[in-house]
Amino acid sequence: MHDDPLRKFLNNFEELDPRAFYCDLRPYLSGWSHGKISKGLVYEGVPDSVLTGAEAGDLSGETIPKKRVYMGASAGQSVSLQSFDALLGIEHFKDVETFFADLRKYMILEHRRFIEDLRKYVHLRDFVTKSASKELKMAYNSCVNELLCFRKDHLQIVDKFIIEPSKLYTAKIEGLKSQGTGGTGRLQIEFHDTSSFLSIYHDVDGSPHP
Repeated sequence: MHDDPLRKFLNNFEELDPRAFYCDLRPYLSGWSHGKISKGLVYEGVPDSVLTGAEAGDLSGETIPKKRVYMGASAGQSVSLQSFDALLGIEHFKDVETFFADLRKYMILEHRRFIEDLRKYVHLRDFVTKSASKELKMAYNSCVNELLCFRKDHLQIVDKFIIEPSKLYTAKIEGLKSQGTGGTGRLQIEFHDTSSFLSIYHDVDGSPHP
């Protein structure tokens, strides 16, 4: 990943107003798997055959149209990120793996199958580990480090546009708090899996990743 273009991209966020994102836009990205409408919504006139997501249970026992519960948008829905994880053999904490698996249900079927095939059939990390090539190991470690740096940069954006505004505006927007738009707590946003990078990942030469 080239540093200069990435820095220029991240600098664009300096011109954006965190309050506008958190208060005005974010409520529409948060989905309804949590908060005030966690019981789901009824999609009147939309056939079940085109709907995905989990069905919400009806506790009243009344016969009512099926409600659907959808998670909000999340960076974890990125096909690229999950593909890189699968290709490089990155392992996350169990709850994060479960969260990513749930997000794959929202992907295009072919994209989901591609990621699952990578996880099942590609064993790049094992191949690199067994290789005697120092150059190959350095290249692999460089790829993992770039992915880690990308997630760290994402955390900075999360802090600026979600964590910090939540301290100021949560009382005005009940139900959002410092959750990710996918409904995850702070440590389950992108840096939760970055944390698992730090505590689980080791370079293929056996030394802990810095």
